Amino acid sequence: LLGLIKSREPDTEIHFVVKSQFSDLMRLNPNINKIHIVQDHSDLHQLDNLRRELLLEKFDETLDLHNNFRSVYIRRGMSPRVRVIGKDLLKRLVLVNSRLNLYSSVRSVALKYAQTYDKSVEQISRPEIFFANDTLARVDSVWKSLGNTDGQSVFLCPGARHFTKRWPVQYW
Repeated sequence: LLGLIKSREPDTEIHFVVKSQFSDLMRLNPNINKIHIVQDHSDLHQLDNLRRELLLEKFDETLDLHNNFRSVYIRRGMSPRVRVIGKDLLKRLVLVNSRLNLYSSVRSVALKYAQTYDKSVEQISRPEIFFANDTLARVDSVWKSLGNTDGQSVFLCPGARHFTKRWPVQYW
């Protein structure tokens, strides 16, 4: 999403609000001009302080990619134009609770984010994670120490906080 925005609007200044536990994932993204941190388990007072800080920026537009209590509270009055992700909450509720699938198609999270910015987007490039050079060097060193030299590799991280987002063992 951020690369898409920058490719279409290269002079746009992008501020990104992220929970502190995920801030390292965003810190090195060259498309972000400034990161604003939400502390985990922020109370209303902390959210209000962040909101006041953001209001001083006088944004032209806001994209809300979560549409939850915290993001709705923070975005209130933030800019004249607000775009909010469509979550299909009813379809998701039915799927999780009854296993009845009402979705007509599968859209990746990256595509959902891009369509929050522009509903006409039908394809999006793969998500990127940006690493510091010293991190890449350390990983390369460990990888080579294990006897791996050439070729591509795939790494799977099957964990998830919520049970409904975990890939069951029997499906591996």
